[in-house]
Amino acid sequence: QYNVAVGSEALKAFTTADENTALGYNSSLNITAGSDNTSVGATSLYRNQIGEDNVAVGYRAGYNVSASFNTFVGSNAGFGLNTSPYSSGQNNVAVGYNALDAFTTAGDVVAIGSSAGTNITTGGYHVLIGSGAGQSLTGGNYTTHIGYRASRYNTGAYNTSLGYGALLGVNGQSTGQNNTAVGYESMYSVTTAAGGVGLGHQSLRALTSGGSNTGVGNSAAYSVTTGVENTALGQTA
Repeated sequence: QYNVAVGSEALKAFTTADENTALGYNSSLNITAGSDNTSVGATSLYRNQIGEDNVAVGYRAGYNVSASFNTFVGSNAGFGLNTSPYSSGQNNVAVGYNALDAFTTAGDVVAIGSSAGTNITTGGYHVLIGSGAGQSLTGGNYTTHIGYRASRYNTGAYNTSLGYGALLGVNGQSTGQNNTAVGYESMYSVTTAAGGVGLGHQSLRALTSGGSNTGVGNSAAYSVTTGVENTALGQTA
């Protein structure tokens, strides 16, 4: 009871479901018992049957969701796995075109921006804000990437990046973990480097491998490419 359906075949399969709102062609088509869902857009929340408290706004938003407590806004946001058992991850927020669109069991992910977290399938506890932020992550846990293309190609866990192109990485080669990069293109070239700290515009920009390097300041340790336990403090140090 207390369901609202507007659009061809919206909420078509419901049986005991309560307090759902579905607007658009095939929106929430397969819900049977799930309650308190809101879907707006053609085929939004299409697969959901018993999941509850989901919000999906946009064409195919949350299309393959089978779980609860997710929020997806944008075309293909949270699209999910297109084969059984579909996408069971919970407590996710994805806003933007293709944001978090490949997730399966991943949970507690915040992805805001076009293609943010677009390749994440498993794992969780990520915060990705910015177009292309964390775009190459597939699994792993506990990363925070904020900024346009922040950590776009890095797949490592426990990384933090803040700024345009911070910890960007190299497509198919960047797996470094436990890094912190703050500033425009800070730690821009990292592949396997781990435990590094870059604070400042283009700090540690050329670093690729090695461990426990620190650059603090504008262009600090800019030219360091490899090595271990280097410390540079100050502009162009």
